Amino acid sequence: MKLRVTDVNCSFEGKTILEHMNMDVEEGEFVSILGPSGCGKSTLLNIMAGLVQADSGQVFIDETLSAGVSGHFAYMPQQDLLFPWKTIMENVCLYGKIHGDVKAARKQAAENFDKFGLAGYENKYPHELSGGMRQRAAFLRTALCKADILLLDEPFGALDVITRGDMQDWLLDIRKELGRTIVFVTHDIDEAIYLSDRVLVLSGKPASVKKEVVIHGEERSKDWLFEQHETRKAIYRILKGIESK
Repeated sequence: MKLRVTDVNCSFEGKTILEHMNMDVEEGEFVSILGPSGCGKSTLLNIMAGLVQADSGQVFIDETLSAGVSGHFAYMPQQDLLFPWKTIMENVCLYGKIHGDVKAARKQAAENFDKFGLAGYENKYPHELSGGMRQRAAFLRTALCKADILLLDEPFGALDVITRGDMQDWLLDIRKELGRTIVFVTHDIDEAIYLSDRVLVLSGKPASVKKEVVIHGEERSKDWLFEQHETRKAIYRILKGIESK
């Protein structure tokens, strides 16, 4: 088991956000956390990464108790957060610069620009890129971190529908090459089905895992997604609290 969250509880200003939160993620697995807006999905990621202290509960990485901020995690938020005054190459190498290994970071980045669909844009600035390409740059920056667990917090949520679909296809293609464990936050049912090995459906506040849905299908495509009527219906009913008949 790569990541385990056990009985996590968290509250802010007297309001309980997460209650008895439990989840497991296996090595190399892609798990989506699906729930309504504002239910505490991002708070859960922050607790995993050690950025927020839970009231109680524990987070384990490789069966070892995690204490505080961990180098096991790389976090990508919804906004790309690229520095407008830096080139794309400079932006994606920030991790290397922080850790004093810029030369190695630039070499690794250069080797991945084509894979991430950014070849030829190394010396461009963020305002010269489309929304989808900016997200690819942000994703490359995240992937270059020496972390074995990627926490992706609605990374495609700010994109238009067509670009978002393209980015989902791209992530499917590149996932095996990344070879990382991925925890992906979304409130989009189709996105969760399309990308995931498993979907953890959260309740509203206070949030906990209502149900786990295993997604079957090795080869994914948009045609495959359109055929997932029953899975989509089941997840929708869980989100709405409608009992299955």
